[in-house]
Amino acid sequence: EIRTPLNGVIGFSDLVLKTKLDATQNKYMTVLNKSALLLLDIVNDILDYSKIEAGKQELEIEKCHLPELGEQVIEGLNSQAKQKDLKLILTLAPNCPSYILADPVRLRQVLINLVGNSIKFTHQGEIELIIQLIEKNSPGKCSIRFTVRDTGIGIAPENQEKIFKAFAQGDSSSTKKYGGTGLGLSIASSLLALMDSKLELMSEVDKGSTFYFTLSSETVI
Repeated sequence: EIRTPLNGVIGFSDLVLKTKLDATQNKYMTVLNKSALLLLDIVNDILDYSKIEAGKQELEIEKCHLPELGEQVIEGLNSQAKQKDLKLILTLAPNCPSYILADPVRLRQVLINLVGNSIKFTHQGEIELIIQLIEKNSPGKCSIRFTVRDTGIGIAPENQEKIFKAFAQGDSSSTKKYGGTGLGLSIASSLLALMDSKLELMSEVDKGSTFYFTLSSETVI
């Protein structure tokens, strides 16, 4: 298991950073810790992509608490946003049901991916996660819209299609400047396809981007 030694490096570097270090030692250990975390993200992306491509990714449908899901996404990425002085906002529409049937782990993965992507490409302003009810299809069934809106660099029209492809980013300069595997949006799109949904995009250069998808589900009490 390739992640086991990486988790060991991350865990022990965390412990060392909590000990008494001089400025140089602290700097070196911080670089080591951040590099290991980045490598773990890359490994996770590649493993997830491989599993999806092999057709072995399955959903585990269960009761999903939407307010808690939204809070987990925001809380998990809040420190990254604060490092860039960005504001993270969670907007849960009043008419939204508290519980739906979904795969909370994979749904959270998609949202973390989208919000994390917005943080990466936003230098000032805010990122907002919006969860809203857009339609009651029939008694006990509904359509929920998940939206991630940012005030980031935006995406040129000619690049908007290709960012959903594996190992792709907006342009070659983005890969050099922002890093990453270029798998994140491809993984999110593939997971949403398993949920019978589709990732959509509206974007304007220098004004920001809005990613959104609609999930049809059953409401539960």
